[in-house]
Amino acid sequence: LDINEAERLTLLSQSLSHIENSVKERPFYTRTYILGGLLANTQYELDRDIKSKERAESYFQKASMLSPKRASILKGWALIDLVDKNFNGAEEKLLRALTINPDSQEIHWLLAITYLRAGNLDGFQKEFTEEIQRNPAIESEENILKIADICFRELKNYQCAADFFTRITEKDPHNPKYWTSLALSLKLSGNIHGARQAAEYAKTIADPSLKKVIDEFL
Repeated sequence: LDINEAERLTLLSQSLSHIENSVKERPFYTRTYILGGLLANTQYELDRDIKSKERAESYFQKASMLSPKRASILKGWALIDLVDKNFNGAEEKLLRALTINPDSQEIHWLLAITYLRAGNLDGFQKEFTEEIQRNPAIESEENILKIADICFRELKNYQCAADFFTRITEKDPHNPKYWTSLALSLKLSGNIHGARQAAEYAKTIADPSLKKVIDEFL
């Protein structure tokens, strides 16, 4: 469904109105408060209105009062901190969540991403590597791309981005866009020779329109 930001905010507002009605009818149903918190946080991520943040926090606070030993509450609550780039707050909540549910793949993954976005590469590598050992599926193409994107766009750590674009080309060696992303990351990290090699290979598997872009890069 392709909708713009204004339409998303309208849908979120409507959904939150339904949540308000639901909690009035069933005030002791924890999952409704968790859903409300997640929706309000998504709204906060879009509108950055402090009222949206306070609404999200109030839902998670109520959920925590009803079910203090539910890890998913702390996981959802940590998402508010991540919107604010309060990585210490997110880490604290996620570590608490893992004391409740130490085997949660979702929480381990979110903790790894929290470390990464905070620039704590050692913490990220440790958490991510250990989670791969527990659950190899975590090393999916989608997740590797997310890591590479954070390294490139948020951290401006182009060597980190190149490392993960290399991993994604190993998973899917026939996608020229992955190779061009690797080439750009290598170039920005100072590895001109490696960048040229990646770009040259991308050119052999690219369609004509992308080949023109690669030629300009070279």
